[in-house]
Amino acid sequence: MEIKRVFDLLDNYVEKYPNQEIALSGKKNGQWVNYSSKSYKEHADFLSYALIELGIGKNDKVAMILTNRPEWNMLDMAVSQIGAITVPIYPTISEEDYRYILSDCDAKLVVIDGLSVMNKVTNILPDAPNVKMVYTMVDREKYPCFDQLLQLGKDHPHAEEVAARKSSVDEMECATIIYTSGTTGTPKGVMLSHHNLMNQFPNFHYTISEGSDKAFSFLPVCHAYERALNYCYQYRGMSIYYAESFVFKTLKIVDKINKTLRPPKPEEAAEDAIKEATA
Repeated sequence: MEIKRVFDLLDNYVEKYPNQEIALSGKKNGQWVNYSSKSYKEHADFLSYALIELGIGKNDKVAMILTNRPEWNMLDMAVSQIGAITVPIYPTISEEDYRYILSDCDAKLVVIDGLSVMNKVTNILPDAPNVKMVYTMVDREKYPCFDQLLQLGKDHPHAEEVAARKSSVDEMECATIIYTSGTTGTPKGVMLSHHNLMNQFPNFHYTISEGSDKAFSFLPVCHAYERALNYCYQYRGMSIYYAESFVFKTLKIVDKINKTLRPPKPEEAAEDAIKEATA
């Protein structure tokens, strides 16, 4: 099938690799949790149903302040296929940057990961009245959590509405807004269309060696480069394994999954992250 929009990639994955047992994998409580291509698709659809039930409309912004994890992909597809716009944000930036970005992009819903991020977002919510809903990845008893969002979709299916919205999305429409680091002032939002995103990953296609069937991802998926690679992995039907943390557990995990591909020069990325963490 022709891949023109972000969610076309997931439909293509299920069509071409229906028996892929591990499309996405991440660790929970020290154990690998795997999602097949069909499970990946089901989770994305349930999340789309939930977002529709919550009133997320076409071109509404959904901010994702998450570490690398399978749920990142599920939300990415779920938001895209209902015509809404993803705003991936680093979980390591300042409270002031969260205040600016969430207001600037006019986010309606925010999904967050980590206690520190939750506290920062909570503090700035009075200055971001556009944010109507907050969900956390785990139940921290302050906001509804991801499992509740998933269950909402299961309880309120909107299959026909999702199909209608998918057919209405044009490839030239905005799919995501990626914010710069703000080193020259306030962060700047870069609007990328489905066409922009889906014409990036084919350029990475030939950088992956023949026979590679597993990818180990630890660079932030919210970064444009890793995101393009991530889409390429899905296009190739590869299993994506996510690091439990950005640096410190990387080497231990690599030994466990017998990876066949990783981003170039991971030692440099690790060195930079260690310097940042110990500064």
